[in-house]
Amino acid sequence: MKLTFENSLNSNDIDNLNRLGYWINQSFLIRLYTILEYHKVISVKIKIRKDFEGADELDILHKLRRIFSHTSRYNPENDEQRLLYDRIVSHFKLTEYHPELIPIPVDTVIEVLVNKIKTYINRL
Repeated sequence: MKLTFENSLNSNDIDNLNRLGYWINQSFLIRLYTILEYHKVISVKIKIRKDFEGADELDILHKLRRIFSHTSRYNPENDEQRLLYDRIVSHFKLTEYHPELIPIPVDTVIEVLVNKIKTYINRL
């Protein structure tokens, strides 16, 4: 999606739009998990098939859903959150990311995650 604005944006406008985009990305991931749970692809009781391509991405989604559903901010003091943060940076080979937010950019994380999860589902 591309947004065009009639007037120039100031830094406050940009910060607000970035926060909105981050919230939209979080909401997308939570809803994706919910759809997969509804269709019995994943849940707290359904084990991820580690031998399937896309298993790592599905596990990352599972952990993201738990964090995003139960907290609003990344807490680097929380071991689970810090490990997931580091895992995402490493797994998706991120070079640019915000130190205070779990990195979930659309092009380098969400699109890759969704495509790998599609591959996983096609093996079921």
